[in-house]
Amino acid sequence: MVVNNHRRLIDASQIATESQGFAEKWGGRMVRQWVADWIDSCELPESNRGCHKKVWSILDDPEAASEL
Repeated sequence: MVVNNHRRLIDASQIATESQGFAEKWGGRMVRQWVADWIDSCELPESNRGCHKKVWSILDDPEAASEL
């Protein structure tokens, strides 16, 4: 869209994300970030889904769990 149709990068990224069912502004921003990452390192970003730090629970303590 940018090269052949002379669209601005922001407009092109928003149109592309909206066509795929993502939020126009947030999705467009993510696409632009992915493009910048690709230009810098020639690698696509990996998903962080399921990789968040687990939270410690009081039930992890055997003494507290047995008392409860």
